[in-house]
Amino acid sequence: MAEERGTVKCPACGMEIEVGSQVAKLYGAVRAAPRATSTYEDKDYYFCSKACKKKFDESPEKFIKQK
Repeated sequence: MAEERGTVKCPACGMEIEVGSQVAKLYGAVRAAPRATSTYEDKDYYFCSKACKKKFDESPEKFIKQK
């Protein structure tokens, strides 16, 4: 998986996650670094915690907005 940069939202809780930045790993950062990832239908999803990843993995359709 190639390293991406930017801000994404955890699909399970909506927390902003800074992807590809060491700054986000510092304590007190406004945004968090991703704690876990999942791939669903060939797309990578980033999560703020393992608990959010678990919720997503149990029922991804519930968290993905249908287009």
